Amino acid sequence: AGLYIHIPFCVRKCRYCDFCSVAGADAGLRSRFLQALDAELQGLPEGFAPQTIFIGGGTPTFLSAAELRQLFDSVKRRVDVGKVTEWSCEANPGTLDWEKAQLLREAGVNRVSLGVQSFDPSNLAFLGRIHSSTEAKDAYQLLRDADFENINVDLMYGIPSSSREILDRDLALIVNLDPEHIACYCLMFEKGTELARLRDAGSVTEVEDEEELDQYQLIRETLGRAGYRHYEISNFAKPGYACQHNLLYWSGGDYIGCGPAAHSHWD
Repeated sequence: AGLYIHIPFCVRKCRYCDFCSVAGADAGLRSRFLQALDAELQGLPEGFAPQTIFIGGGTPTFLSAAELRQLFDSVKRRVDVGKVTEWSCEANPGTLDWEKAQLLREAGVNRVSLGVQSFDPSNLAFLGRIHSSTEAKDAYQLLRDADFENINVDLMYGIPSSSREILDRDLALIVNLDPEHIACYCLMFEKGTELARLRDAGSVTEVEDEEELDQYQLIRETLGRAGYRHYEISNFAKPGYACQHNLLYWSGGDYIGCGPAAHSHWD
């Protein structure tokens, strides 16, 4: 079984984001959330002992170090973590620091998913990301320095005003970093997002399907040559590093979600 925990806070909403999240939540709201999450975890089925845990968002690393410590204290108090083999946490390069990286490691997290999306400044600005290319590289190195041996890097393609050449450079940079796992997502214009409003106003034009396909094939070919196995439509991993928590979803396994936008599939 698996446990998913949704942390619904971010510094700001990215232009493409339609996830359930609150930008710039104050300390009072974060405190009430952590209390509510602790109560929800207390209601887990008796004997629930997940093999995988995934903390996603939002941006889990938006929480302060003290709040992250409170979160992990709740999990360990309410959940039997003795069988956990894979414990993932999402992180944004703009909100990750050495103290938080060490705290994640000490708490038992052994896999970090780093939301890079692109190393190109114009792409990052278009997407509304809060970090720079340099901060993304520094965050990756920080995780290595904190002894993380299982890192995922997120990459986006199909970005208007970008190009195959920029994507090729992004792929080369990621391959050079040598993460264990790479998730590649095609940009989507979701209803209600700033990106969709810009498109509807005629300010932005979506990338044509054939160009998206060409970029997808470039990703598959480049990562395949670099030794990554394409094991799911958007996911590539070195041998032995497929995300076990996501495989649980895709195989229809049992998992429980806690937090405001989390989903469960149980019995």
